[in-house]
Amino acid sequence: MAFVLRNPNQEVQFLKFAASPTETRPIPAGRLVYMSGDREVDTVSTASSQTPVGWLMQKVKDPYTDFPAGFVMRGDLGSSDAFVGDPVGVACGPGAVYETTEYVDEAADGIAAGTLLYPDDDGKLSDTNADSAGAAAAMALNTLTAAQTLAGNMLLIKALV
Repeated sequence: MAFVLRNPNQEVQFLKFAASPTETRPIPAGRLVYMSGDREVDTVSTASSQTPVGWLMQKVKDPYTDFPAGFVMRGDLGSSDAFVGDPVGVACGPGAVYETTEYVDEAADGIAAGTLLYPDDDGKLSDTNADSAGAAAAMALNTLTAAQTLAGNMLLIKALV
């Protein structure tokens, strides 16, 4: 068979997280990621040239350096956190609905329902396409005032990537 039907949400659900040297860790869930290699993702840092594939579903931490390789603390067991180099959950799929605090209100004037949200250079969603040369990554489904965006209230979004 030359053409095999695959489920896109399952194919990208767990991809290896690259060791981004520029991103401060821990990296919170909800950051936009792009394909940085073969089945490997990293956070968007240059929105004009990195096409987002989805959002991190887990917080990503650096591995412990003072202990043997693969060591995890007791508090890490059962946690949804991932370490650099581990497979990490990637949320994607056009039409999927998520809530996030990983957004930027560029003009500090709030975000209205129906606003298209674009990738920003810090891996967050932005209400302007100033940093992005690509298409919108999501659409706002609720309205937040300037005070609510400043407070970091949850923004309901519909994924477009």
